[in-house]
Amino acid sequence: MKKTNMIWSILLLIVITYSANAQSWSLTGNAGTNSSTNFIGTKDRNPLVFKTNNKIRMTLRADGGLRLTDPGVSPNITHPYLLYGEKSSPGYGLQIKNTSTTNGSAAIFGSIAGPGFAIIGVAGAGGSGTAVMAGVYGESIFGHGIQGYSYTTYGVVANSYQNSGLFAMGASNAYAGYFVGNVFASGGYYAGSDQKLKQDVQELKGALALINKLQPKKYHYRQEGHFKQMRLPQGLQYGLVAQDVEKIAPELVRYTTFDPAMGDKPAIPDAEGKIVEQTATKSVTYEFKALNYMGLIPILVKGMQEQQVQLQSQQEKIESLTAQLDQLIQAHPIPKKAGAASSINLLPKASLKQNAPNPFHQSTIIEFSLPQQVSQAVITITDMNGRLVKTFTTTAKDQGQLVIEGGDLTPGIYYYSLEVAGQVVDTKKMILLR
Repeated sequence: MKKTNMIWSILLLIVITYSANAQSWSLTGNAGTNSSTNFIGTKDRNPLVFKTNNKIRMTLRADGGLRLTDPGVSPNITHPYLLYGEKSSPGYGLQIKNTSTTNGSAAIFGSIAGPGFAIIGVAGAGGSGTAVMAGVYGESIFGHGIQGYSYTTYGVVANSYQNSGLFAMGASNAYAGYFVGNVFASGGYYAGSDQKLKQDVQELKGALALINKLQPKKYHYRQEGHFKQMRLPQGLQYGLVAQDVEKIAPELVRYTTFDPAMGDKPAIPDAEGKIVEQTATKSVTYEFKALNYMGLIPILVKGMQEQQVQLQSQQEKIESLTAQLDQLIQAHPIPKKAGAASSINLLPKASLKQNAPNPFHQSTIIEFSLPQQVSQAVITITDMNGRLVKTFTTTAKDQGQLVIEGGDLTPGIYYYSLEVAGQVVDTKKMILLR
């Protein structure tokens, strides 16, 4: 009996000693812990579950994934947060990296079933300073810094009260922004044009000759195969062909690539938090040439200015020729047929107007009027030497007009007369330019 009691006493001492040496977690804090032996968690494939109010609030899966449960609507909390944190020290409030070089899953993924925003980033709220602040910042070496996709509305929404709503930066051989589809801006488009940004500034010459070499076309974009994935505009289009422009202004053309896989949506988690890989598009790079239409604007402006100089020079020559013609007419009066003066008195309602345009290149119109009692009239055209060049017979009543085609005459100065009953009503001059 004494031996049995001794055995039980030894066992009790061992239990007490073990219990005294066993590590327990105090609700008021712990010290002297060893991370290799002291921890809160599980040693098997079961997840670690945290509850409040007897409801699961957070689950740490066996694979290391963390899942937070929707807190729902609480009468004591106006805006319940699933995850909330505050920091004032330098550094990131939240940093998540996808270190795989082959896994296309998103480092941070936001999804929403109804109205609202999947991810919202706010910078500078309630503060001020000169440091660069960004609500959402994305950076990528080979992929997309930020990728937004929407079925019905906007893939990315950006707003700023004092700076840029959306700021994007690309390397010299890449685009800061690549849009597949139409782009709308309710405001203007601005490009850096300050003098301090430029060097080797030179006067643009020969713009009109360059414009004359451009070949505007009308066309339809291809919509089959991978061209459909590019979401090119549909319907009749007007523009230029990059290869044509490259021959005369290669600076306005650059190579561009399109890969259908760029539009793939990232892998997304399901309701259980497991990653669901999306159907991947075969990655194929298509090369094509893009044209900088904005770069054509200065050429068009300079071309109009050069054309205006030419028009002004032509106008001065016309005025000079007209003055010389008036001097010749004064020195050599236009011969009129006998009875011309009396014919005007006899037919006061017959009249002849100045042709328009005058001078002209392609065609001009001569307007005239005849009284009802006149059955027939003749309009004659003579050259500077009085030789008859053309004769037109008309039976028009009241107001009439005659179209003179420039191709029927050689460039020069002509006189045209309205004759009624063999008598000249009026004579005027017209000028045909080359």
